[in-house]
Amino acid sequence: MQPGGVIWVTWLVRSTFAIYGAVNPADNQTTVFLDNLLNGYDGRIRPNFNGEPVTVSMSIHVLSLGSIAESTMDYKVTIFLRQSWTDPRLQYTQFPHDVILDPSFLKKLWVPDTFVVNEKQAAFHDITKENKMVRLSPEGAILYSVRLSLTLSCPMQLHDFPMDSQLCVIQLESYAFGTHEVRFAWDAGMDPLGMDEDINLPQYAISETSTHMCTRNYSTGT
Repeated sequence: MQPGGVIWVTWLVRSTFAIYGAVNPADNQTTVFLDNLLNGYDGRIRPNFNGEPVTVSMSIHVLSLGSIAESTMDYKVTIFLRQSWTDPRLQYTQFPHDVILDPSFLKKLWVPDTFVVNEKQAAFHDITKENKMVRLSPEGAILYSVRLSLTLSCPMQLHDFPMDSQLCVIQLESYAFGTHEVRFAWDAGMDPLGMDEDINLPQYAISETSTHMCTRNYSTGT
């Protein structure tokens, strides 16, 4: 087994040198584009600063749903949370198509400070890499998709237990921005709430799903 291991590693090294030696002009153009994309950009400032509020369109796709617990009044869900907005500062003309950005760009871009109001526990996924996708269009439109596993509070009415019905929600808000700066809306171009067809709950049946929008007043703003 030892000679085979040495040959295999040697082949990988040679392959790496071969790829390194081949310079693709398109690759260089992409590298220059990415290096210059954020020149003069300040991710601390929202798009349209001192102007119209940023509209953040939302959609959710439910991958799994379960562990509905009456004792703790919560449930577990794994979702794709997709957010899209337009940042005019990121418009480009070098390519006629969308560009997929590495998730590391998120640390440099302005990103909505979305939080899940009724979240008890939450986890990102990072196998085999961060389960995040950032896509940028020539018009400066950004699509940010992330995979999340959540334990969410669900206050229950148990007067007819176990023959009862429960209404459980996922509630999203901006943590710091008021509606005069950031506005959330469900994605009008697609079904804002999708679910895998094979979701099956052992003790419950999903009778209805729906999406809603509202505003809430806090001492710090609306």
